[in-house]
Amino acid sequence: MTKTRDLADLGGGFIQVGTGAVQRTVESKLQDVVSVKDFGATGDGTTDDSSKVQAALDAHDVILFPEGTYFLDGTVSATSSKTLILQGTLDCTGTSSSVLISGPLHVNGGGFEVDYESDPASQKLKIRNSDTTSFNQYVQHLNPLWFNGSDIGEKINKAFQCGGNKTSVHVPCGTYDLTTTISLNESVNGQRLTLKGESTMSPTFTMGANSALVGINTSNSDEAYVENVRVLETVGARTGVGILLGGTSLTVTNCWFSNTKYGMLVNGGQGMNISNIYSEACDYGLLCGARFADYSIDGMVSGTSVLNNRFHQLYLFNCGSSNALGPAGLRVSNYSQLSVSGVSGTVAEGDTLTAAGGATVPVVSMNSDKTIIVVEIDEISGSFSFPETFTTSSGGSGTVSSAQTNQIKALDFSQLSCVSCDRNGAYITNGLGLTIQGQFRNNGTDATSGSAGIYCTASSVATATVVNTLFADQEVSGSPGGYGADIRGGSFSFVGCNFANQQGSNQTRGISSSSGTVSATGCIFTGISTATTGTITTVNCFGSNVVNSDPVGPVNNSLVFNEGPINAATNTVVSGQPLTDGQQEFWLCYGHNANDTLASFYLINVTNEDDTIDSLILNNGTGITFAVVDNGDSTYNITATNPNANNRYAKGFLVSYAS
Repeated sequence: MTKTRDLADLGGGFIQVGTGAVQRTVESKLQDVVSVKDFGATGDGTTDDSSKVQAALDAHDVILFPEGTYFLDGTVSATSSKTLILQGTLDCTGTSSSVLISGPLHVNGGGFEVDYESDPASQKLKIRNSDTTSFNQYVQHLNPLWFNGSDIGEKINKAFQCGGNKTSVHVPCGTYDLTTTISLNESVNGQRLTLKGESTMSPTFTMGANSALVGINTSNSDEAYVENVRVLETVGARTGVGILLGGTSLTVTNCWFSNTKYGMLVNGGQGMNISNIYSEACDYGLLCGARFADYSIDGMVSGTSVLNNRFHQLYLFNCGSSNALGPAGLRVSNYSQLSVSGVSGTVAEGDTLTAAGGATVPVVSMNSDKTIIVVEIDEISGSFSFPETFTTSSGGSGTVSSAQTNQIKALDFSQLSCVSCDRNGAYITNGLGLTIQGQFRNNGTDATSGSAGIYCTASSVATATVVNTLFADQEVSGSPGGYGADIRGGSFSFVGCNFANQQGSNQTRGISSSSGTVSATGCIFTGISTATTGTITTVNCFGSNVVNSDPVGPVNNSLVFNEGPINAATNTVVSGQPLTDGQQEFWLCYGHNANDTLASFYLINVTNEDDTIDSLILNNGTGITFAVVDNGDSTYNITATNPNANNRYAKGFLVSYAS
């Protein structure tokens, strides 16, 4: 029989199990943990426990909420000196609920019942400092699973709204159904919001097939931060947006967007930093479109200008829509929103809208009541005069009263990868001051009528500089083959780029220019049957069939030494080498008209015992004359004169040896 001890045996006291434990009174022991039930709270989910909870908070600093639902239909304030331990749920949905938690919070299986408010000032639960305007400094981040909601999007939005400005919401690893747009809207959920996956295995937000939903909306954010999350649409028609980018000074990093219509969509925003993003199997890996809105998608908003944004380490893979021209890994286009009224008949996406004055433009999108029609600026033929009546190809009619247009300007793409896209790696119609650096490889996997690493439309007003970029192995099953870059308008400058057919692909052309202003400087063309077509200014370019144009300014001073044979038929210089003793071939490059001076150079520090050129042979058999002047300071000035028009190269030999 087990012997028991009663309080009389202990002298009315309590001894904890374990060596060194001391005797305490039972009353003292029971006061170690203060429960709201000690003050009469019921936790039955219907009785208003507000006054009981406040009484507990007024009397003690650490309060336990055991399992149960505590309906708080009054005012409750837990100041910074109060610690709450939630094993149960606080229901803050009462008509008079007003709950402020500004101290430490420990949620151990419990959480919160709250309503999402259109006016954030009406939020009945505030997990914030006592002034209610900034985040609770004792709560490092909010877990959305603490909050009620039909899906992860609703839970996250409630967490943001309860936390207010500077709230950080960390989502545990897992897969979550997403039916509500996650909003980092500063006017509703606060400024400087953070959405983050809390582990190295990013949480996945799954939108149902054909859901036509914006996954994450940052279009009206201020200094928001998104990291380590994945958004995908389940297999089916691509209808949604992974993330709608915008606002001011947004940062998005280490994220993944899959199988949506738009992986990333920028329709406005300034000072954004978007980095380390993987966007795959989307119609558009990244669409930058000022004033663009696809109103068929829930959560879409009208845009503004897209200015001064940085995109770094974007990997846009397997994007596009079969042989369709517009969808691509990267799309940069400008749009206009027409304000219309009196619409009757049918107005549908893809219609041609014709104004009474003769202007025509395809319809890209429209809102549900057809008071806003989105069109692409570069596809407008003619001009509108407002107000002006219109008709559509589907038999609709109405009046255009005004247009809203914004800019795309100063976008920086570094370490950009557009790979294995259906037709074009990038499709550009607009944008001033674009800079691009990266790689365009194996695009055109589903193309039947031409593909390109970069495709620019004939009506383009884009200006772009493309630096140190690889264009390799663009594919296409039909004529005319793949292009590294197919430029049909705008102004493009390619500097230090490599155009290569490395895998026996059908990339037959390096750069094609049918319109606009195009230049290539210091570019290499390898395995390309046609390096350039059209009007292109080429300077210091090497490879098959390259014809360098007249240089401008100091680039005339171009002297290249080369060891080994030079292909005189193609004027190919394989590699530049330092001058050493022995015979060296060199090229003097450029010149166009008869009697041009091809180049004037200095040779410095010719290495032998007496620092002199012992023998100089300058002759390439074309009648080009050379002059060499010993400057008396171990430098030599070499000039070549071309008597023949259109001969842009001179070949010679420089011989030196050690005495």
